[in-house]
Amino acid sequence: MRDDDVRSSCFAALDVLCAKHGPEVPYAGGLDAGFAFRGRRVPFLNYQKGIYRAAAQRGPAALSVNTSYTSPYDDQETPDGFLYAYRAGDVDQPDNRALRAACQLQAPLVYFVGTRPGWYRPEWPVFVTADDPAARCVTLTPGRMTGPYDERA
Repeated sequence: MRDDDVRSSCFAALDVLCAKHGPEVPYAGGLDAGFAFRGRRVPFLNYQKGIYRAAAQRGPAALSVNTSYTSPYDDQETPDGFLYAYRAGDVDQPDNRALRAACQLQAPLVYFVGTRPGWYRPEWPVFVTADDPAARCVTLTPGRMTGPYDERA
């Protein structure tokens, strides 16, 4: 399945970036380079919006989510993981549907937590374990990689 391959490539590239930079990775000179997938560059995230689904993916689930260190949303750490807010606007817009698809498919995501200007702490894999459209948020729960994700190149 192509999305499994995209995710595996993303996770392997994050392993390398974290080995080089430590638990916090800069956007400039780190995440901005993206990762290689079948001969092309794929971004890790969209710096301008929080919910990201790569063009290289076939499936509907998001690849990553991010929170800036000065987020206008009420994203927060909880004992179960993280509460992550839907994108503003229509509850059923494509970005929010990508979060719900990640929940339904139990697709692993990367959560890029902004720690200071231009720096992120990548948390992966995280899974969308609860979806609350009325509250306009999901719960992201840290997990571990199993199956094709734990056999990284």
